[in-house]
Amino acid sequence: LRDARVLRSFGQNTNEVIKGLGGLAAEYFDSIVEDGDVICCSYGRTVASTIQALNPNRKLQITVTQMIGALGTENPFMDGPDLVRMLSDKYGGEYRYLLAPLVVEDAATRSSLMNLVRFRATMELTAKARIGICGIGSMDEKEPSPIWHNYVNEEEWEHLCKSGAVGHIVANFLDKEGKILNVEINQRVIGTDFRIIDNIPYMIAVAGTSQKASAIIAALRGRHFSVLITDDAAARAVLAQKHNQ
Repeated sequence: LRDARVLRSFGQNTNEVIKGLGGLAAEYFDSIVEDGDVICCSYGRTVASTIQALNPNRKLQITVTQMIGALGTENPFMDGPDLVRMLSDKYGGEYRYLLAPLVVEDAATRSSLMNLVRFRATMELTAKARIGICGIGSMDEKEPSPIWHNYVNEEEWEHLCKSGAVGHIVANFLDKEGKILNVEINQRVIGTDFRIIDNIPYMIAVAGTSQKASAIIAALRGRHFSVLITDDAAARAVLAQKHNQ
């Protein structure tokens, strides 16, 4: 890690922790963002909380790009296109969408879409990003998280767990070593290549609660982010698991 921030959670519930993580991440983000930056943005509750907490006192010529396709979630404040626009608006910047669903029918469809000019243009811009923001998802839930409700049923979720998935980041499922799992759904995701993600100088992962420990460890091992914003319960759980391995 190039940097880390740990929230004192004081035993608060998950919603309060997410709000606190958003505030902490927003403070960090605002301290490093610069005029002319390209910033790529993922999805989810902690990313949304971060953007909602931003209250900058200056305008910057930033460009925000959408890292992955749209979730199609009932809550627009968790989805990529809305978050990209909200973040750019905070600083008076510009944004670029990735106009496609998160998961498509098959790998061939994904390949065809990613070769379209408008997709390539967004991806080429994302490759220039200095800052990125994402969450980290856990597989500890017995059923898919709300993010995956439109794409993965309970049976498929169980199969992913049995296949070795311990978490997901930027809509790709990871094994315990942080490698992109060789499962069919990972071949159908519309999103940024990890060869780009892993080289973003300030790739900020915002993830908390002890439930996320295994997923955070996996993403750390894969070196998929360089800045971690987490809470004390998650940090202790990560260190405990690492010590016992």
